[in-house]
Amino acid sequence: MDWNLWSEQAQDFAIRVLPRVLAAIVVLLTLRYGIRLANGATNRVLKRVELPSEAENLILRLVRILVIVAGLVIVLLVMGWGQLALSFVAGLGVSGLIIGFALQDITKNLAAGILLLFQRPFRVGDRILVGNDEGTVTDIAVRATTMRTADGREVMVPNATIYTGTITNLTRYVQRRHSVELTLKRDVDFAPVVQGLAELARTTEHVLEKPAAEVLITAVKADGLIVETRFWLPSKGVDSNVVRSNLAGRLRAKALAEDWLA
Repeated sequence: MDWNLWSEQAQDFAIRVLPRVLAAIVVLLTLRYGIRLANGATNRVLKRVELPSEAENLILRLVRILVIVAGLVIVLLVMGWGQLALSFVAGLGVSGLIIGFALQDITKNLAAGILLLFQRPFRVGDRILVGNDEGTVTDIAVRATTMRTADGREVMVPNATIYTGTITNLTRYVQRRHSVELTLKRDVDFAPVVQGLAELARTTEHVLEKPAAEVLITAVKADGLIVETRFWLPSKGVDSNVVRSNLAGRLRAKALAEDWLA
């Protein structure tokens, strides 16, 4: 073995490679600081936008991933592996397409979850109706939204189903209108009916004074008049089913006592 030749080759290799290795090490060491710096800048921007915490966490994860990928690409370029860096970036794109096609349903739910987090048609604590599912939102994740139903069941609805369907937010506004129907005689004197039923509604616990309760004829049928007593309740903090049941009993008792029922 020609030790002189080997020594020259080793020195030449060290001169060419060592600076790149040191530069790559510096890049890797500063990558953690770069992630922290990017997170700090992102947090400052997010505070101005006032997004929900779920969306903020998602954005922070994406920023962290982008910084790591950028750091790895820089390391490859510093080492002189430009072609490998291009292949790495292209591989990420191809992998993304393959994963997207293979997991279409999951990708669809993820995209819908991101849109829901930004658009905020509802928040945690809101009571919503999606299709046949009604409940209070307990969690909004990227893949699915979790609701707790009135009978204590937990329902997880895929975000794609929510985003492409009709969402009814039952607690977006501070008050909601409810109603109770009665069938009264066709020849009943309607003025006392309005006064009596409206007064019962106004004096029922939790019923709001404004808007005031009202009594309307909604249909005229062969067997009598369909009379609807409309009233308003707070959207949150009150069991509307209990209030409606209580009022329905009082209205029926009043109608029986006055001989209004058909």
